[in-house]
Amino acid sequence: MIAYNSFTRNRAGGQGGAIYFQAEDVGFHNNTFVNNHADVNGGACAFFYTGSAPTNISSVNNLFANNSANRGGAVYTSGRKLRIVNNTIVNNIDTAQAGGVVLSPTSGREAVVINSILWGNQSLNTFNEQFSTGQSFNTYFYNCDTDSTGNRNNDNNDNPNRPHQ
Repeated sequence: MIAYNSFTRNRAGGQGGAIYFQAEDVGFHNNTFVNNHADVNGGACAFFYTGSAPTNISSVNNLFANNSANRGGAVYTSGRKLRIVNNTIVNNIDTAQAGGVVLSPTSGREAVVINSILWGNQSLNTFNEQFSTGQSFNTYFYNCDTDSTGNRNNDNNDNPNRPHQ
């Protein structure tokens, strides 16, 4: 568990501007990630699963603001299950895939986003400004406030019971 930390102005030449994590399960709660940068993936955080066991990534009550990377301005993950609850993900930028959150496309994956704000994130080369997943992901948004710039299909506020695939 990574909790109650402030990560500001960190830089990585590869993955994860503030945090690069390889594990089967990880939780990060009540942290702030501001003005971090990664040259490759995850301006604030990059998470990769390391085996065949399901990887659970839990993000609760975190702030991601003004982070940048090639893919996933705020967060990049190849984990199997991502749960984002009460997070604010704002004004992050990437150059390739999604300014907010990128979930690497692999089969059998699920993302659940609850009571979170995804706003003002930008991708310079795609229309997935807030959140990008592979086709094999089931993505659910519940009670979220999302900026409708870019790909509106990534915002399921109109029907929170319908997965985005």
